[in-house]
Amino acid sequence: MATTDAQDIADLEDVSAMALTAEQLAALVGEGGLYMFSWTTAEGYPVGVLVSYVFRDGRFWTTAPSRRKRVSALRARPASSIVVTCNATTATFKGDSIIHSPSRRSRLARAQGLVLCGHVGHGSQSR
Repeated sequence: MATTDAQDIADLEDVSAMALTAEQLAALVGEGGLYMFSWTTAEGYPVGVLVSYVFRDGRFWTTAPSRRKRVSALRARPASSIVVTCNATTATFKGDSIIHSPSRRSRLARAQGLVLCGHVGHGSQSR
C-alpha cells in the first residue's frame, strides 16, 4: 500500500517512512471487521483478544458482555490498543477505551448484559 522502497530507508528502526496515506488507512479500517484488542491485567500483563468492530466517526466500537474481565479491567485502566491488519498491511492505535452501559431503551442489551466499548486513540500505521 505505502510506496516506500527499501532502498529509501536509511534507519530500519524508523518506520515513519512506511506510514499509510489517509486513503490507504480508510481502505484498511473500512466500516468494520476484526481487530486485535489489547489491555492490561491488574498485575500489569498485556492481554488481547480478536473481536469484531465497527468504525464510525473516527472511533472503533465493539460490544462485550459486562461480566467479561476486560470490561472491569478497562474501567480501572482504560489505556488500550488495537491492531487492524489485512494482506500484510497493519495499522495500530493506542488510546483510552470508554465503557458505555446500555441505554434504558435497549432491553436486549441489558438482558444480555452487553456494554459498548468505544476506543478513542491515536494511530500509527505501517505496511
